[in-house]
Amino acid sequence: MSESAFDTAVALIGMSGRFPGAATVAELWHNLRTGVPGLREITHDELADAGVPSELSGDPGYVRVGGAVPDIDRFDATMFGLNPREAETMDPQHRLFLECSWEALEAAGYCPVDVPGQVGVYGGCAFPDYMVQNVSGLIGEPGGVLLLAVGNERDSLTSFVSYKLGLTGPSMTVQSFCSTSLVAVHLACQGLLTYDCDMALAGGAFLPLPQPAGYLYTEGGILSPDGIVRSFDAKANGTVMAPGVGVVALKRMNDALADGDVIHAVILGSAVSNDGRDRVGYTAPGVDGQARVIESALAAADVNPDSVGYVECHATGTMLGDSIELAAMNRVFGPDPRTPCVLGTIKPMLGHLDRAAGVAGLIRATLALEHRVLPGTPHHTKPNPVLAAAGDRFTVLAGDQPWPAGTDPRRAGVSSFGLGGTNAHVVLQEAPPRQAGVPRTGPHLLTMSAADPAALDELTARLRDHLTAHQDTDLADVAFTLQESRGYFALRRAVVCADLDDAVAALADPARWIDGRTDRRDPRLHLVTPADPPADWCAELVSAAGELLGAAVAGVPPTGVGAAAAVTDGLTRLGIRIGSTPDAVEVALSPDGAPAVDWLAGTLARLWLAGATIDWAALHHGMGRRVELPTYPFQRRHYWVKAAPADRDAQATGRCADPSRWTYLPTWFEHPLPLTDLDARLRAAGPWLVFTADPRGDALVQRLRDAGAEVTTVRPGATFDATDSGEFAVRPGEPSDHEDLLRSQVPPRTIIHGFALRGTGSAADAIDTFEAAQEYGFYSALALAAALATDPGAEPTELILLTGGAVGVVGPDLTDPEHATLVGLAPSLSQENPHLRCRTVDVGDVTAPADVDRTLAAMIAPFEGPVAVRAGEAWLRGYRSLPLAAPETGPIRSGDTVLITGGLGDVGLVLARHLAAGRDCRLVLTVRSPLPPREEWPAFLAAVPEGADRTARHIRNVLDLEARGAQVLAVSADAADAEAMREVVRAADSVFGGVDVVVHGAGVQNEQFFDLAHRMDRAACQAHLRAKAAGFLALEAALSILPAGRRPHRLITLSSLSAVLGGIALGPYSAANAALDAYVRTARLRGTPWITVDWDTWAIDPARLAQGPTAGTFAMTPEEGIAVFERALAAVDHVGHAVISTGPLADRIAQWVTGDLAAPGTVDDDRERYPRPDLMTPYAEPADETEAAIADIWAAVLGLETVGIDDDFFELGGHSLIAIQLASRIGSALGVRLPVTALVEQPTVRRLGAIIRIATPNHEAATPA
Repeated sequence: MSESAFDTAVALIGMSGRFPGAATVAELWHNLRTGVPGLREITHDELADAGVPSELSGDPGYVRVGGAVPDIDRFDATMFGLNPREAETMDPQHRLFLECSWEALEAAGYCPVDVPGQVGVYGGCAFPDYMVQNVSGLIGEPGGVLLLAVGNERDSLTSFVSYKLGLTGPSMTVQSFCSTSLVAVHLACQGLLTYDCDMALAGGAFLPLPQPAGYLYTEGGILSPDGIVRSFDAKANGTVMAPGVGVVALKRMNDALADGDVIHAVILGSAVSNDGRDRVGYTAPGVDGQARVIESALAAADVNPDSVGYVECHATGTMLGDSIELAAMNRVFGPDPRTPCVLGTIKPMLGHLDRAAGVAGLIRATLALEHRVLPGTPHHTKPNPVLAAAGDRFTVLAGDQPWPAGTDPRRAGVSSFGLGGTNAHVVLQEAPPRQAGVPRTGPHLLTMSAADPAALDELTARLRDHLTAHQDTDLADVAFTLQESRGYFALRRAVVCADLDDAVAALADPARWIDGRTDRRDPRLHLVTPADPPADWCAELVSAAGELLGAAVAGVPPTGVGAAAAVTDGLTRLGIRIGSTPDAVEVALSPDGAPAVDWLAGTLARLWLAGATIDWAALHHGMGRRVELPTYPFQRRHYWVKAAPADRDAQATGRCADPSRWTYLPTWFEHPLPLTDLDARLRAAGPWLVFTADPRGDALVQRLRDAGAEVTTVRPGATFDATDSGEFAVRPGEPSDHEDLLRSQVPPRTIIHGFALRGTGSAADAIDTFEAAQEYGFYSALALAAALATDPGAEPTELILLTGGAVGVVGPDLTDPEHATLVGLAPSLSQENPHLRCRTVDVGDVTAPADVDRTLAAMIAPFEGPVAVRAGEAWLRGYRSLPLAAPETGPIRSGDTVLITGGLGDVGLVLARHLAAGRDCRLVLTVRSPLPPREEWPAFLAAVPEGADRTARHIRNVLDLEARGAQVLAVSADAADAEAMREVVRAADSVFGGVDVVVHGAGVQNEQFFDLAHRMDRAACQAHLRAKAAGFLALEAALSILPAGRRPHRLITLSSLSAVLGGIALGPYSAANAALDAYVRTARLRGTPWITVDWDTWAIDPARLAQGPTAGTFAMTPEEGIAVFERALAAVDHVGHAVISTGPLADRIAQWVTGDLAAPGTVDDDRERYPRPDLMTPYAEPADETEAAIADIWAAVLGLETVGIDDDFFELGGHSLIAIQLASRIGSALGVRLPVTALVEQPTVRRLGAIIRIATPNHEAATPA
């Protein structure tokens, strides 16, 4: 391969890692060169401190040898914007992979959060020991499931890096056991060469716990009996597993050359394969597969095996593994080479780094090329028989040797072979000589930034030491690299210096530091010109503006005005905005005793400190080159949750691995309720507040009065009113009327909301009927809940939402599906309001005394779930497991026409891609966003109008489906617009000749439509109700226009498990899905082959993983969701309603629906406490006992040492679930009823204390009870 033929080559431009005995790549190379091993003996004290049981470490077969990555319990949470709770629950593999990703980009000379172009992230990590051993208890804590999903689940490893660093290229987790990280490198190279990304991070992490630790040797296993790894040796008898993390930054070679990047090595080609069945067992390696992957990589690199001078082998040190690898190499590398190929491996020095082994070998081979060293292999004395039989094809060196130049560039191979047979091989070549840069004279501007003062000072010292040790460094390139890559943080420092010696001196002299903290974003410059600046200085300044800034200075007079014009022109060329605005940076054109050129550099520094965006490449006239510099000095603190003792009796309540067990069938069980002492119990449950609008409600009121209970009745009216008889009237959906109502009486203990029993009239249109019904049902209940939630004087309250025919116990009794919204709303109201227990009771004809008594008994019985009363008997809703096997033949035929409402949303698009690729279906996709005419798409995408990104994304997705071979009819239509949906169906019939399958997937995704239920306005609620329920009704009506032979034979919904479990900020969404389920059941009763499916969370967009019952650990991958979709659709002939829960549904209902979310619980006194985060708000001490008590509770729940009374709850890491816990604790401690909204609306201790004082008698400072 020609050295200049780099069109398919990839440059390795940055490296970072943590290895046994080495905290950096530089330290690793130093240890390798000086013979300092990473594997060492672990002391008994270290084992005890790490938590290794004495009975294990004392076992005669326990080998006290291992590697250790230091300080895995420490992390710079502040720098990465994580609160202490997030940091302490994050798996150390995720922490260090994030750190190394940052460092790899900085080492490459790029700002990690502002890399030009799209950056992909590819990587994988090992089993999450930390999640299992240390933080598994989070599953039952508020917000804990989400923390486990984001910081421990392997699927989030790379996407969390992308999120934190703002990287928009592909982000995928790779899992192939030991070959994980080298497979990630291969995928990254493919992503670069196919232009999926412009730069890529690739690597892996392996941090088994506990650490440091040895291992128990087992005869016949892969581990060494004596802790020595003898790769390639005749006495090879096992490996030693060791921790490590590695990440490399990659870029297309031609781009790296053009951009002046540091190139450590060139990846000429790579390949990945699997051994298939050609081996003795799944865990065994295969000769054919390994030989094949090496040959493929060499072919991709277009080089001969003879030109490869060194191979960094997998070589774990087992006799079987080494022999198979050597046999595979023997097949690829021909006899009689010009010189024997040197074989080596890093494992005798570091151990086997498992998921990080491949990238560790890649880094080692890169360093060998860069330093022109052929590595030796320790513990190799007598060659493995297969190696000996290979003759002079290969050699293993006892120690390092110089790597002489040859006719070809130096080249190396890197192999990594995974358990399960996934093999990877990469071919490297030394980087071409770097051309000398163009000398540039000073002054030079060195810029640095950090998240806190200690880090900024350490960064300054690191840079000073680096320049002292590297006297041949081009200072202009140092300045350029700093400017381009180290300016992210608000706390900034700049130094103006003449040359390298002056830079070292300036970095040691605080008097020369120009420090500042930016709180503005790209402000303008207001240049003030004094009347009499010295003429000679002005002349110097004009000249300096031309030389330093590239200003046009020909003919510019040496006056103040001329100098100002030159400076303005030069700064404008650098992107500085000029103008006099209130937030402008004002700079006076005055020498202040400094030479003009230094004044100019200092002015540029101050503009940068103020937040100005500067075109640094223009400052260097396009001649800036990146050089290696010290990376960010993380200010790590201890963040660690101690491992809990194993509970051998604990029952598994997490995610079930078998998808056939995820399906449940809603059913009703007879629910005997005793009537003994009913009158006394009804009196004890009072005072009662009953909202009644029909005879059934009146019958309940009369029975309560007959029992001697204290009852107040409320009826719908045109305005808030109170009658002489003690009754009240309210506008059903008006929160202010309900607030007036609660202020007008003794706080009720039990409330019956029965307005939904009122008839809705006989509207001709089903959608009109549904929407009209919500006024007396959903919106009225929401208004009441809002009044209860915001009433500081309210007591713990039982709220019963009464419906009539909103559920079907036997089928035909489902007569009023429009009020099923209340059934879905109830769990969320309880979850969002700790002292509000909300339940639903559905009644039939409540006229007979037995019906009335049974209904009231259901209201005061222990809450076990929704109840229905039919013919004097109570029924309890439950769920039974309904395993659904994978269908033998797909429920969708090849060539079927599938209509998907919301077909370009997250889940709809996943299904569309599956149906297009796997079923060759014709697709009819609806989307609410307007789509331009098809012929205008190219022009639209070429210049996307402002605010039209969503539309552009939809168009690209349609084009992508078509590129995959699909026939797509994409139509813009509001799913709830009946006429628009009829047009969709007509178009589908016209184009495709009917519709075979329907998926109702319309829904709302934007986060602005999710909030605490009583805080949501009507428009936000209607968005959910219209998309789900009204959309279904419009779709049903539209499909009815099709002739019988062209109507769909299978129809399925994308409803939600939230209809069962509720969820914080999911109230209207849950209500809409419950109504959808009810309407589907009525349609099925009419003979339409629908199945409604309450789906668990689809893990498509991590940002939208809800906090609560359907989040995180329980989420389904798209592949899993598709498999369940196929099973559910195949069951449409015998199942009408299925609930999908990837974990035991009964346990989740017990936790989120029937459990006591208001219980304040206890705080772990041994829990680690962390310093208060570095907030913009100054710390302020509590002013009285109330504030002190609140601050102490906040600190305990949030895991902080102190909380200031002006600190914002959300800035401290709080969220809605923690708000519930805090509300309960504070209420219990101070003897007040604190609504959860108080923490949302008054998110500081000071403001919360004021609310509590108002609720406390005499407004005195409350003291802990």
